[in-house]
Amino acid sequence: MASLNSKDNNLNGLVLVGGKSSRMGSDKAFLNYHGTPQIEHITTLLAKFCNKVYVSAKHKTDYPNYQVIEDVFPFESPLNGILSAFNHTPNQAWLVVACDMPFIDGRSIEHLLTHRKPNKLATCYKNKSEKPEPLFCVWETSCYPELVVFQQAGNFSPRSFLMSNDVQMIPSGNNKVLLNVNTLTEFNEIKGNNS
Repeated sequence: MASLNSKDNNLNGLVLVGGKSSRMGSDKAFLNYHGTPQIEHITTLLAKFCNKVYVSAKHKTDYPNYQVIEDVFPFESPLNGILSAFNHTPNQAWLVVACDMPFIDGRSIEHLLTHRKPNKLATCYKNKSEKPEPLFCVWETSCYPELVVFQQAGNFSPRSFLMSNDVQMIPSGNNKVLLNVNTLTEFNEIKGNNS
């Protein structure tokens, strides 16, 4: 069972920051929700549970203070980051977290890992539409070859992959945990409610 003080040596963390942040107007990775840039907040959280923590991005030079896994495939999708992580380290499972989900905390990570089923391809939360959330998810090593086949067939949606395969889905218990923030208005509303 995962706890707030237990690291899994066979699990790496991956913070997805690869989006253009065009609707936000600035890089979402550096927004400050918790007194520190979000990228720092999430990497610090994941380090409590994971063997190593990486940032998934198009260019290493954009994040010089972090261990970056650059996208290696020529398509636009979070699936690029997930596949690039497995390409980098295929023998480790990956706990993937998007940087634009400000309500992810230690408890929600712990809950996910406690309910993890390593014999399935992935473990993820269900969103309010009862669909799998691919960007707060443990992707097991066994899913790597399946993901490659999926992508080579012309598919690019990690949610579609989860919906069509044998994965462990759990209710979040807290709808805010899966909220992602894409606009400055949304950011300001959250900052106003948290102050």
